Formats: sequence, structure tokens, C-alpha cells
Amino acid sequence: MILKQLNLIKKIIRSIIIITAFIGMQRSALAQIQKVIVKVEFKSDNSYEFSYEKDVPGNYTLAIILKNLKNAYNPHFKEVISNNQGSLFSLTPIDSKKRITFSYNYSYIQGIINPKVNKEFTYLLPFQKGKEIKVHDVKNLANAILDKSLPENWKMYQFEGYYLDSIFASRKGVVINIIDNNTSDLEAYYSGKKNSITIEHLDGSFANYSGFQKNSILVKEGQTVYPSTFLGLVNQSNKDHLNSLIFSVYYLVNDEPNRKYRNSSFKYVKRTSYINPYFFTSKGVEQLLQFNNYIADFNKELILREFTRREKKQLKKNQIKI
Repeated sequence: MILKQLNLIKKIIRSIIIITAFIGMQRSALAQIQKVIVKVEFKSDNSYEFSYEKDVPGNYTLAIILKNLKNAYNPHFKEVISNNQGSLFSLTPIDSKKRITFSYNYSYIQGIINPKVNKEFTYLLPFQKGKEIKVHDVKNLANAILDKSLPENWKMYQFEGYYLDSIFASRKGVVINIIDNNTSDLEAYYSGKKNSITIEHLDGSFANYSGFQKNSILVKEGQTVYPSTFLGLVNQSNKDHLNSLIFSVYYLVNDEPNRKYRNSSFKYVKRTSYINPYFFTSKGVEQLLQFNNYIADFNKELILREFTRREKKQLKKNQIKI
């Protein structure tokens, strides 16, 4: 009898340990997922100071909702945050002798919602000068197979060429995301598992470059890159030396709250709109057509187009390499 009780106690203890470990892993995972943290500090004058910390590069749209707010005006805060940390807003008591009471929650989304995008901006083809590529339009699989509606203005390219090796930045921007854990597969021409780089541009648009060899990416998240900055090597996708890169330019277009969370928090539905970019080729500035061939080219004016004065001085001193 005593032995059975001891075994039962041991099982219960093991179960508690497993549950505790699982909860600990969940908390650890949540801590890693949390990219933006909002902090609230109470001041001696009965006011509250809201601030944030952000440990990821790029712009984020942050929204804070205050509930049951008393003795202060609601700022209805929704702004873009760019720095790693900063002040957001203060709640000042209407009656300085009384405390402010409230509850709050917040949410954020990567990027600027409805930015003023320059759709006529001229991009460089992301390859060495003189490289010839063939253009294919990439189909949206959710639309083609599942019959789901296309994202707004869907446009994604597959650049294909013989002996393509190096990939270069098409435009100045900040590297905000790198995926570099997928092994090259010589047999797979199309694959959802591709190594990629996402770059945020000055106007709030993004460019995604997908199709790098594993461990070939030489830039880091948070790094500013410039037109013709070397990013990495093309994945060797075919045995006949016909390699390819997937490329797209897009931006956020709306901030409609998910109905599931409409009354409790700002859980936004991420919607994007795609851009059909203009590229500089050996023939000049043009939009690319499917099945056509193009030769990569560039000039100094295009490379320096978005440089600041300081960056131009740094370039002359070889402090910036492109």
C-alpha cells in the first residue's frame, strides 16, 4: 500500500515537473517573440509616462488602447516607432489631487501602414553589371491552388539566368529580416523553403530577395545597404547551371482590426500591396515583361540617389563599400 502511494506521488511530481517545464518554455518563447515592449512609469505628480523598447531593426506601427480611463484624457495612441527605445506619451491628471486609473493593452505590426510609396522609383536588377536574366511572373499558390483572392496588385518576379552567382541590393535600405537555415537542394527548382533577405526602404516599402545559398549571406539585420551592395550568393538550384532568384517589392496597406480581437486589443490583419517596379537595364528604365531577357546595368547617379551628404563623404573616404 505504502509502495503504491510512493509511486503515485512520484508520478504526480514528474507530471508537475513536466507541466512546469512546459510553462517555462512557453514563457521563454513568448519573451523571444515579444519584439516591442511598452513600459509605464508612475510619477510623483500623479502622472504616468509611457515608453517603449524595441530589439529589432526597422519601423513598427504601435497602437495602445486605454480602458476605463479616469481623470485623464485619452491620447488614442497609434504611431510609428523607429528607434530602439523612446518616450511615447504621458497621462496627466485632470485633477492633480486624484490618481489616474486605467488598464491598457497594445499591439504592433512591422512596417509603416499606408506609407507614401514612390511607385516610380528606379531599381537596379540585383545582379552584376552585364549579367543577362530572363523574367518569369511568379504565381500565387494560394490563389492558383486554393482559389483564394490575390493580394492587392500581386507582382512577384523570378529572375533566371545561366551561371548567376552574386546577388546585390537593388535599392538603399535597412536589412530587417534574414532567413539562412535552409540547405540548398539541387533537385528542387521551386521550393517554399528558401533563404532570403527582407530590406525596408526609406519610403516604407519592402524588397524581398529569396534564393540564397546557405551561409552565403554577408549582411546582418540592422545593417544599411546601398544599391549594388553585395548581399550573398544565388542558390545553385539546377544541375545545368540555370539559377534563379525570387524578387518582390511591397508595402502595408491597411490596419483593419481582426474581428476576433476587435473589442480587446489591436491584433491587426497584415495586408500588403505589391509594386510593379521600374528597373534600370542596358536599354534604360523600363518595367519588366514576362519571358523577356534583360541585361543588368547601373550608373553612379542611381547608386547615389538616396545617399545623404554624410554618406557621400563616407563613400569618398572608402568608409562605405559598394
